[in-house]
Parts: sequence; structure tokens; C-alpha cells
Amino acid sequence: MKKYKIIELLRTFSKNDIKRFNEFLNSPFFNNSEKLIKTYKSLIAFYPEFNSVKLTEERIFSGVSPGSPFKKPTLLNLFSDLFTAAERYLAIINFEEKNFEKNDFLREELLKRNLSSILEANIKKQDAQLDGMLNFDSQYYKYKWRLTNDKLNYHLTSKPRSGAPALNHYSAILSERSKFISSFFVTQIIKDYTNFLSFRKSFNVDESRNFVFKLFGTLDFEKLIGLLITHTTNERSSKIFRLYLAMYLSFSRFDDEVYYFNYKKLLFSDLKELDTDEIRFHTIQLLRYCMEKSGKEKKEIQFDAERFDIYNLILSNQYYKASLSSYMPVELYRTVFLHGLKLKKYTWTFEFIKKYRSKLHPDKRDTIYNYSCSEYYFRRGRYTEAMKSFKKIKLDHFMLKVDMRNLMLRTYFELGLYDNALSLIDSYKHFLSNDTTLSSNEKRINKNFVNVIYKMIIYRTTGKLSGKFKIQNDLKREFPFKEWVMEKFSMPDHKYNKSA
Repeated sequence: MKKYKIIELLRTFSKNDIKRFNEFLNSPFFNNSEKLIKTYKSLIAFYPEFNSVKLTEERIFSGVSPGSPFKKPTLLNLFSDLFTAAERYLAIINFEEKNFEKNDFLREELLKRNLSSILEANIKKQDAQLDGMLNFDSQYYKYKWRLTNDKLNYHLTSKPRSGAPALNHYSAILSERSKFISSFFVTQIIKDYTNFLSFRKSFNVDESRNFVFKLFGTLDFEKLIGLLITHTTNERSSKIFRLYLAMYLSFSRFDDEVYYFNYKKLLFSDLKELDTDEIRFHTIQLLRYCMEKSGKEKKEIQFDAERFDIYNLILSNQYYKASLSSYMPVELYRTVFLHGLKLKKYTWTFEFIKKYRSKLHPDKRDTIYNYSCSEYYFRRGRYTEAMKSFKKIKLDHFMLKVDMRNLMLRTYFELGLYDNALSLIDSYKHFLSNDTTLSSNEKRINKNFVNVIYKMIIYRTTGKLSGKFKIQNDLKREFPFKEWVMEKFSMPDHKYNKSA
């Protein structure tokens, strides 16, 4: 049967979802169509895979309208209606888990109905719950802003509007609301800014047209964060703002490492004040700083070691987990094992590859695992095993589109499979020319790598000295895996495989 959105959605249902959605459909408050219930029962009989040869449009229609002639438009309408109902069910179960949002909408209704005393009680209760939160983050400030907005509306509709006390109370709430929205803005926008700082190294980011870069070129964020620090009466908020200021200074004053180590010290002294997402975010920022520093020739050894220590800290404490997913991000898994290989910690790296494979999302698990094995085998000189592993990989993850081509090219070169390498070089060049996501710098250095490998193959297969001189000129350019290329180039000529 054709792939339908409702089937794609039902595949994600747990056994509990199956039961609860059935109850949802049987509730007159949510659904009054008997045919929709029958459609669901007919479809769910093929749960969880929905790939049986018996699953046909005609069979589903017959389960809904036995004895009636098949009408595809009617079935399509039922599928569409069932999908809409399933979306509503998902929205409701998600809403049920969000205590603040539920109360936020409740306060809006209480305000509309002029139920002032109930509204006041709800505001006080929600305020106490928020202030009792163990961790402060950008969402906390957003919730406080929305709650303060309700306080303001309550004051305007239920309290006296004249006299100094009323005016002072109104002014205090208004000032508090401004402070909370500023707190949310600062903590969230700095996250966006640091993400863009990272993205622009590998992908096209037009800073001249990017709103975030323009914003940071316009506002003095150091002063703004300092203002929030001095105007908060909550010590935990003060710590959060100091942490964000330290992060901002680490990247805006990148050359002075004092700011990085101050940021790191603040982070690990205040972990109890942070939730899972905040810890994950800030440890990633530490890694980004170290990665950028490692690119500086005189700092590589120091910050490679620093980065390895942070990786171990993240792994041992499971700081890679987030509120929305407990899976390890592909990007983190990739950088960890590549860094381990760079430091030649081969036993540690292979243990990591095997141990943390299960922590990856199932949809990406096999691809990333096979890629990591390929890289490991290549670094250990086991080129045939590397080739077997990368032949199992689909280039469906954007990060692997370059990584895998570079690995395949090096492997073919090591094995003397020059025809394979030349074919790959041709397709790789087309990819680099046509891709719109990679930055111009990323394209440039990988084109340089492809070109130098091409010239080395031509030299190996022809032996012409003019080709050797061309390679020597190319070696002055910037490209990845330079150490490996230099090693291959420095091999004595009699060791070259002269057959294509």
C-alpha cells in the first residue's frame, strides 16, 4: 500500500499510545465519527510494522464499510481525518506534561471570566513553583515574564488605578516584566550567537545579512549582562548571568585564554544550578573553544589534551543527554572518536566506538558506527577492513558527505586502487562545486586535497618528474590530512606502485 502520513505516525506509537488513542477516538468530546474509529481499528491491526501484504486500501475500506464498493476518495478523507485526530492527540498528551503552559492558558480563561480571586491564587501558586525550581535557564525567564504579564493584567483589571501605592505597584511589576524578558533575550540570543560562530567555520553564513551578527555589532552585550547581574535580587540568577557573561567573553575575546578558564571554573562550580540542557550546552561551548584553539599551531598540544579531558567528563557524567532526547548527538560521537584517533589513543577509541554505539539514535546508529570503524581501521593500517566498513555506509548524513569521500580517497590510494580513486575524484569535484551548504573555505581546502591526491596518482602511474614539481607546489596550500599526504609524497620513488 502507498505510504500514508497516518501510517508513518502510527509506527511511532507505543503500546500505551495505542490504548490511549483508542480511548481518545471513543470520547464524544474529541470525536463523533464511528467510521474514524473503524478506520483506526482496521489500520492498527497491522501495528507495529504496517508492512504486511494484506495491508491494502481495499481491505481497510472493507473494514470501515463492509459490502460497499471501494471508493478511494472516501478512504483518503478518512485517512486525512484520522491523521488530524492523531495530531490533536499528540498535542494534548504533550500539553498534559507542561505544567506551566497549562496554568498559563488557565489564567487567560480566568481573566476573561473575571474570576479575580481564583486568578490571584493561581498566580501566587505558580510564582512559588517557579521560584522553587532547582535550575534556572532561558525557559525559566520566559515563564517568569509570562507570569509577570498576567500579574500586570490582574493588577489592571482588579486593583485600584489611582494613588501613589497603586502606581508604585504597577511600576514595580512593569519593571519586573522588562527584566525577565531581557533575561530571556540575553540567555537565548547568546546561545544563537555562539552557534553561528561555530557554523561559519564550516558552512556559509553571510554575516553582512545575518540578523544575529548585526545585533551583536549594535548592542553592548557585556554592559547588558552586567546590568542584569546588578539588578537581580536572586543569587542563582546572578550566577547564571555571570556564567553567560563568561561564555560571551571567552569567544568575543578569544585570544585571551584567561576568559576561557574563568568560564570553565564558573561552569563546574555551579553545575547544581543548571538543568540538563544547560549543562549540555555549556560543555559543548568549552569543546568549541578548545577545537578553535587547537587550530592555532602553538596551542594544539595544550588544547587537544584539554579537549580530551572534557570529552571524558561529558561521557562519564552523561552530559550529552538533553530533555528532548537521551541519545548522544552524532556530531559529538564523531568528534570524540576522531579526536581519540588523532591523539593515537587507539585502545580507548575503539572501546568508545563499541560502547557508545548503542547511545546513538537507531536511525543513525549503523551508519555512524560503520564510518567510525572505517576511520579506526584506516588509522591502524588495516585498509581492506576499512573499505569493507565504508561500503556499508549510506551518505545520508550531511557531515559524512565530506568525511567519507576523504576517507575513501585515502583508502583507495593506500591500496593502489587508482581507477577507483580517479572515479571518486571526478564525482567529488562535482559535489564540491554544486553543494550549497559547505562554506567557501571548506570547499577550498577539500578541493586542494582532491587536487593534490590526483597529481600524486598521476605521478605514481607515470613517474614524470614534472608531476613531482607540481605536487611540491601544491603542498604549500592548506588542505586536510596534510601530515598523511606529506608522508606518502616523501616515500622513495621505487616504492611507488606504477600501475593504474
